[in-house]
Amino acid sequence: MTEELLCGIFGVSRGVVRKALQRLANDSIVTLVKNKGAVISVPTPDESHQIFEARTIMENALLRRTIKRADTAAIQTFRAHLATEQHALDAGNVPKWIRLSGEFHIILGKAAGNDPMCGFLEQLVFQSSLILALYGDQGAPKSCEGGEHERIVDAIEARDITAATDIMAEHMASLEALLDFDAKDKSQDLAAILADSP
Repeated sequence: MTEELLCGIFGVSRGVVRKALQRLANDSIVTLVKNKGAVISVPTPDESHQIFEARTIMENALLRRTIKRADTAAIQTFRAHLATEQHALDAGNVPKWIRLSGEFHIILGKAAGNDPMCGFLEQLVFQSSLILALYGDQGAPKSCEGGEHERIVDAIEARDITAATDIMAEHMASLEALLDFDAKDKSQDLAAILADSP
């Protein structure tokens, strides 16, 4: 993806795009290649597995803290986000759903009140979203259509740590199971995922 294309998607200058690309490189989303520029990173199957494994561990650690801290306002925030996710699914807007799905996990992580852990989670969410875009199914995962995010929020509201962490682990495993590393030309439109689509 060229700097010009990114400038067009976001309506910003090259300087802004270059700073953003450096941050994406720090998060292993793009690779900066000398005399070539930035290219989308393509994690190997083993690297992808490691990212999902690390994300599952981090998600569950933060989830335990979120359950202890979440008040009525936090639950309302979670449910409002779920409604936005569902709207994207109903509209068939998979690129937007991918972004919103990742944002849901970051919102849960921020509610835990541990900034360093949440920062690490954000990196893992970005990396796993890239992996899903590159190797995942073209449609929304059946696990998400089945309401796993909603079940996680229900468990948080019920203060049921065991149910919440079990659902989260199942959710991560079901997402990883969708990956097809042998498929060619099946990736999502990365420009559409990055763009601020309605």
